Amino acid sequence: MIVFSEARAVAHSYIDQQIVRLTEEAKQNDIKVCFIPEDFDEVPATDALAWCPYFQEETLGFVAGYIPTERRYKQLYHAALEHNVRLINSPEQSDTIMDFEKFYPLIQDLTPESFVVSKLQDLKQLDMEFPLFIKGAIKSEKEKGWDACVATNKTDLKKKCEAMFRRNYSARNKAVLRRIIQLKHTQKTPAGFPMGREFRVMLYQNQVIDYGYYWMTHGKKDTPSESEDKIIRELAIEASKRCSAPLAVVDVGQDIDNKWWVIEMGDPQFCGVTHISGHVFWQHLKRMV
Repeated sequence: MIVFSEARAVAHSYIDQQIVRLTEEAKQNDIKVCFIPEDFDEVPATDALAWCPYFQEETLGFVAGYIPTERRYKQLYHAALEHNVRLINSPEQSDTIMDFEKFYPLIQDLTPESFVVSKLQDLKQLDMEFPLFIKGAIKSEKEKGWDACVATNKTDLKKKCEAMFRRNYSARNKAVLRRIIQLKHTQKTPAGFPMGREFRVMLYQNQVIDYGYYWMTHGKKDTPSESEDKIIRELAIEASKRCSAPLAVVDVGQDIDNKWWVIEMGDPQFCGVTHISGHVFWQHLKRMV
């Protein structure tokens, strides 16, 4: 197994720190690491992997990196194949669990009602009441607070959609409009976003590797009961089965009426492991592949 890492010398942001942590813990678990240069997007994928050795037997690859475009991940996947390395998720599989528009039809009954738009004219077909939660096809802007993610009227909605249309990496130039569900919470982030009772579940081949509290902000963490643990695992496994990616992340949250929902899905190569132990992740993955 080999990890292609985009870890940077100085880790400023949360995702910088997650990449550095995963990379260091991979090395501590005797997994070979090949570093991708920081100017990765400015060079051909074949050059980015120039220092990767050629393996005599096909080897599993994992990217510890930043959200790529669909095109860039495909280039990296095929460049890795030239070294006899097959990334753990194919381009199609990774795109299915990263792009909300791709996975929503597969888990529509497990997650809040949503509507995807790629141009303002699409809003004419909208049949949802305000307020609406707004996010990109890949991620939201929770780090900026509640107001950055919620539209309360048509003018606000148009402005936030136009902002998403200009973003490629985090939004794929699309806006996702979601019915707001009230998740249980007792705390807020420093930016004022409610820290819902939400857990990130990591799965390989529809088996739960581990899961942990979603929020990285310091504060009281939550431990599910035995019955809740069963619900969280079963819901995550069901979502994973429907999307058919070998390695997946499923974020699961509980609303104020005690109903559990799939909140998001993602490719663990690019979305961070939050409170899940990297050592546990690598050890389980080594045993399971």
